[in-house]
Amino acid sequence: MWQIRKAQSDELPLAVEWHNAFPDWLRFDDEKTDADFLGELEQAEVFIGINGKPQAIVYAIQVGDGQYEGHLMCSRDIEPDIAVATIMFAKNYLFNQAKASTIIAMVHTRHTTLANIVLRAGFYSTGLKMWKGVDRRGRIFETEQFIVGA
Repeated sequence: MWQIRKAQSDELPLAVEWHNAFPDWLRFDDEKTDADFLGELEQAEVFIGINGKPQAIVYAIQVGDGQYEGHLMCSRDIEPDIAVATIMFAKNYLFNQAKASTIIAMVHTRHTTLANIVLRAGFYSTGLKMWKGVDRRGRIFETEQFIVGA
């Protein structure tokens, strides 16, 4: 049985663990330290999706008046349906409780699985692509913007 809820502080290190397990093509050389990342999570709205064990953490950072930037951290064996459900739970919370007007997600252009998950959760692509630097393999790190409004 799935459980999706706001995450508790003792669950936040899972997001760091999953982040550190990302493959090189999803990582920068100049990334934040684990402590900086935990500090960012502590300031964010954080949600967790559990299916027998924790599988997804979605966190959202307020970046403007009513605007949030959403992020998904998950285990490598995640079921896409629980990722979609956790994003939708976070989205509904942000629109209804935090009074968000817009949520933005930047997705690596080669991460087609995540792009499909974000689309299933109700976001759409704006077509905007940005170069964010170079990954650990020395290749250009390009992201595409997905957005959803209240």
